[in-house]
Amino acid sequence: MKKRLDQWLVDKKLAPSKTKAKDLVLSGSVYLKGKALLKPGALYSEEEINALLVESHELLKYVSRDGIKLESALEHLKLDLNQKKILDIGSSTGGFSDCLLQRGARLVVGFDVGHDQLHEKLHNVSNFKNFEGVHFAHAEEHAELKKFLNEKFDLIVADVSFVSIEKVLPLAVKWLLPEGNMLLLIKPQFELSSDRLNKRGLVKDSKDYDLVRKKVFEASEALGLKVVDYFNSAITGKDGNREFFIYLKQ
Repeated sequence: MKKRLDQWLVDKKLAPSKTKAKDLVLSGSVYLKGKALLKPGALYSEEEINALLVESHELLKYVSRDGIKLESALEHLKLDLNQKKILDIGSSTGGFSDCLLQRGARLVVGFDVGHDQLHEKLHNVSNFKNFEGVHFAHAEEHAELKKFLNEKFDLIVADVSFVSIEKVLPLAVKWLLPEGNMLLLIKPQFELSSDRLNKRGLVKDSKDYDLVRKKVFEASEALGLKVVDYFNSAITGKDGNREFFIYLKQ
């Protein structure tokens, strides 16, 4: 007999309730044979589901594991976000935004090129404004979002895929207050040419991480930004690639 994934998590005592089970699934914490399962209502037989794995319940602190990434970066930098106005480029399910809000941000504005990704927890948060279907290169064409961009931000964070952070920087710097800072997630697989990746999209040679570092440093400094810090993300991407954070100021 097939059951919903969230029900299996409860039955196998991997979650204390169906609500918590749903949160685990939506946060990307439930794995089967190395693949994240993202649909709480998906039906499985016990035979299909016998190898379920759940990551640490600590991940339930935020709506996705990306919140843990950002939390570690903020702790590393000892950043105080109290009353800060922050832009989240590539908000997706809202992991970064959730972390920023929990740490005292006055206002978080997010946008993402995707649709229907934002976790339901963030749908009615008064000091969070999110815009779907907005590509960073066309953000200023969105009338309501443009009002926020024109007012500029104390801090800009970014987590983007399938594009180099080098392309995001020239626009992001325009939206930053003169005394503002940027904290950007660097994904090497989107900074390197395809010949430097294996068939799974993983970086072949660890020496290429130096190429990524050099590239993003040069792109930042060309825009008049100062690199304050560059460091490893506390956890890897879901594909297993190492990731990095760069912290910049005007």
